[in-house]
Amino acid sequence: MDEYIIENYQDFDPITCFNSMKHQTTKGPAESEFESIINNLCKNEDLSVRLIKWCENVVENDFNVIKTNEALVYWELKTKAREEITKSLNKAEESLSKRELIDLEKKNVLKTVRGKITLVSQLKRKVETIEAATQEEEDPVLFGSKSVGTILKNAGENESKSLCLNSILDLSDQRKSSQKLLFTDEEWKIIVGQYGRNFFFNHKKMERKIEEVNKCLRQGNLDKAYTVSRRLELDNLNGPDEALYFIYSHVVNLYRKRRDVLNPKSMKTPTEYDYIVKIWVNILEALFPEDKIYIKWGESHSAACEEDYKVDARIIVQVNGEVNDLSNMEASRQMTNQKIDDDHLKLIIESKCALDNIIMKTPSLVEENLNILFIQLSGAQCEVNILSLVAPGLYVVNQYCNLDITNSLPEFANNASKWFASLFAIKV
Repeated sequence: MDEYIIENYQDFDPITCFNSMKHQTTKGPAESEFESIINNLCKNEDLSVRLIKWCENVVENDFNVIKTNEALVYWELKTKAREEITKSLNKAEESLSKRELIDLEKKNVLKTVRGKITLVSQLKRKVETIEAATQEEEDPVLFGSKSVGTILKNAGENESKSLCLNSILDLSDQRKSSQKLLFTDEEWKIIVGQYGRNFFFNHKKMERKIEEVNKCLRQGNLDKAYTVSRRLELDNLNGPDEALYFIYSHVVNLYRKRRDVLNPKSMKTPTEYDYIVKIWVNILEALFPEDKIYIKWGESHSAACEEDYKVDARIIVQVNGEVNDLSNMEASRQMTNQKIDDDHLKLIIESKCALDNIIMKTPSLVEENLNILFIQLSGAQCEVNILSLVAPGLYVVNQYCNLDITNSLPEFANNASKWFASLFAIKV
């Protein structure tokens, strides 16, 4: 929350601020946390005078900035959703037979009844059949007598059937032709309020680290920017910032020597691997230099997914000789609408399989809000989304960050700190 306040105090929005919290909470604790952060910021002499003055005004006005009518409605919706969660979980607990409970205990899958319910939902998620489309899911937000997951699954015959049959809600797609068609405007607003997530990455520290390179770029001196970034890379050899300066020198060199790959119109008959090799390999490999976490390039199929999907790259972790997917990537040479949708859908399904695999192998994690990132590349454009298991029977996709490398040098230089902060957030 403090990062959001520091970066957005001039255009402060209380709902976005509360959504930026890394943990779910209720109105009282959230407001108390906000007040505590504001009081601390007032005493932080490293901040700008303007920001400190804004914080002082917030205190003087009794924190009314977070007590707007919109904020009150937001907390009412959150409270209603939380009540529905409790009601739904209690109902699900009662519906489990004694035999099911005994079987689950024997398998030592989960430690609590709620965890058992969640796993049962996952085991039932073989949903590419008409019978699966009629299942009742157990996620908490209800419209009438049906939950969001149930509505999605029962809508599985339409163009979004692969998402719906898997009870996946895609909030990264806000087009009119998306899953919004399945709900009223008011219902969609409630859904976004409950499951939508905004991600903010602290770019202030990053800004200080790359200030010298940025200065050269803003002056249009690419050779000097490249020299400075390489010097900083060597100065930080084997240090935590070596990868940062290696990547920046690579990006600067794209502007120096390979400007054509940043402008689709200037390349003749490019392939997707032209962009992968010339732009993205150096960037992504530098993020994961460890032996246990590595990127497997080239089309491959994950053993975790029963669907016959192959993705262009997978970020893999190896533990005790066993391989598990941490993230999937799909690449294309150009962003046509059909290709975007096809790759996006493939990545979501693959990511769900990978997330289910993690849950099955590590049942103690089921009660937590589990996430998995997936990366969609197209030329010099890069979109990162996140798939989360948010409730029994419901997965949600949100946009995580954008890592486009624009053809405009001044534009990249002005946004470089945010770009690098977002990039290194993938590793976290």
